[in-house]
Amino acid sequence: MKSFEKRSSKVMTTLSARLGDIARMFSLLEQEVAYLLSLLVNRADIQIGLIVAQRLSYSQVLALIDDIAEKTEDETARAKVKDLIARLREAGRLRNQAVHSVWGHLYSDDNIMIQLSRKGGTQKEQRHETRVLIRELARQSKQVFGLYDEVNRMASERWFRGLPNTPSQGMPRSARQP
Repeated sequence: MKSFEKRSSKVMTTLSARLGDIARMFSLLEQEVAYLLSLLVNRADIQIGLIVAQRLSYSQVLALIDDIAEKTEDETARAKVKDLIARLREAGRLRNQAVHSVWGHLYSDDNIMIQLSRKGGTQKEQRHETRVLIRELARQSKQVFGLYDEVNRMASERWFRGLPNTPSQGMPRSARQP
């Protein structure tokens, strides 16, 4: 029995580290996304955009970035932002799934974790079980870090700096003052 307890403790330590990695990487990603929004809101004073981002949920920040990007006439830039937003939403989903699940592990295999989650509202709770390899959690953490890196680089790219951040830039050409 002691060998199982020892093995179980090691597995849960590894699981905790993987879940912590996902949470930590997502926190960094969330900060970088807020910075991206702050550049779009007011490049001259990014504090204004950071204040706005702090008042919004992650999904609301993504929606706002998407809305601002829609105002550009550069179709390539719009497509890049749309693609990035979709991947950022997926990262948020992975983070929520990892952090808000109840975890355990199979006694027969130290590499497989059981994720127990609730589906449905409080009236109709259904439990479902998903088998997740520990290495899959490590892959998800790396995926989130890759997005962090990408968002970080994006802020300095020329096409991103061309996105609108003033009312006149967001207006159709015909409506702009000469």
